[in-house]
Amino acid sequence: MKKLVILGAGAGGTMVATKMREKLDPKEWKITVIDRDWKDTFTVGLGAEYRIKPDLSARAGIGYMEAAIPEETFEPAIVDTDKYALSLGGGYRTEQLAVDIAYLAARGRERRVENSVGKEFGLDMDGDYSSLTQVISLNISWIF
Repeated sequence: MKKLVILGAGAGGTMVATKMREKLDPKEWKITVIDRDWKDTFTVGLGAEYRIKPDLSARAGIGYMEAAIPEETFEPAIVDTDKYALSLGGGYRTEQLAVDIAYLAARGRERRVENSVGKEFGLDMDGDYSSLTQVISLNISWIF
């Protein structure tokens, strides 16, 4: 028997499943819809800016971001763990030019996952997961 897996049971996933059930022979195909059931989360942060000179500033911030993916639907495609973040940056301004640069590092706490996602397909995704996200941004604006 062939298997079709649809990730997400929202409006899009439900419509795809309905259309595929109309088109595919149920004797040949097994259609599985996986509802990720993500949750609302809590995030808190604190930031500061220090003006070194009227046209030059330094910035820093810290934050905490709660994971949105429950253990029951956790999968390695999106490693979501509770994260602690640190950001550093700066800005330069003139009457017509603004340049801002920033760096963010968000370290995810280690998370042990033991669920059934993938087991019906012969996959074992249980294990210890953690993450490190790093972002560098540059913004240049010309005011006219």
